[in-house]
Amino acid sequence: MLGTETMCVDLPYNWARVQQYPQLLGDFVWAAWDYIGETCMGWYYPSYPGLPLLSGQGMIDITGLPLAQMAFLQTVWGFRKEPYIGVRPLNHGRETPVKGAWQFTNALDSWTWHGFEGTKATVEVYADAASVRLSLNGKTVGVRPVKAYKAVFRVPYAPGTLRAEALDGRGSPISMSELHTGAEETILSVKPEKAVAKPGESVYVPVEFTDKDGVLKPYLEKMVALSVTGGELLGFGSALCKTDEVFDQPHHRTYRGRALAVVRAGAQKNVIIRAESGACSGEAEIEVQK
Repeated sequence: MLGTETMCVDLPYNWARVQQYPQLLGDFVWAAWDYIGETCMGWYYPSYPGLPLLSGQGMIDITGLPLAQMAFLQTVWGFRKEPYIGVRPLNHGRETPVKGAWQFTNALDSWTWHGFEGTKATVEVYADAASVRLSLNGKTVGVRPVKAYKAVFRVPYAPGTLRAEALDGRGSPISMSELHTGAEETILSVKPEKAVAKPGESVYVPVEFTDKDGVLKPYLEKMVALSVTGGELLGFGSALCKTDEVFDQPHHRTYRGRALAVVRAGAQKNVIIRAESGACSGEAEIEVQK
């Protein structure tokens, strides 16, 4: 017997029984990678205009970004040893999301929310521990017991370092992890997943609003225009599950600070991808080798 389409929230219960009973072979949690169709099965905010497009409930979003749900699975399965810190989006702090049963959370691993100082943040920490101690800039926020591999905190946002320590039954630290606030200066980052391509080969190109060190700024959801020379733009879009934007145009709004382009290399010269959004711009080159 095995589970073939179970929910992330049920994994602690299900996996305990997989470990207990030898006749249970395993458990497939739905779904690994987000997809077009079965729309808006996850969490989304009503303020986003447009028609339902994506399912919106994968462990990896459609742009290839691993989400908090993946870290939760890794924690339950025992693959992840350090605690994971997830923060629900502060740019929607005054809005209640529509919560589909198939998504476990909409948190993401970022403590970079410029302009939202003082906003109450909901922080989820996933850990295989008795309790979790959360601190902000060296000051303890609180200690919470871990229930079903999760502890939840509420803390006003302030830039700096957010630290989570997993504690054993005696209150001693087992492991820890941190999130750090990025710098205020914003860069439009264009980073092809391959630096070299063959003629006709497709290359994925993440386009992100970051600081100079590559720290993502998830609150920046802005229109980005692309131009491609030496190749062809095959598609450009974000992981937003509800939108009137399409994937076959050279412009798209970022979601959680991020979008993804797919380009095909030409045969004659290197591919140059240029992205522009207001005063921000970025450029990258892919070498084409025959």
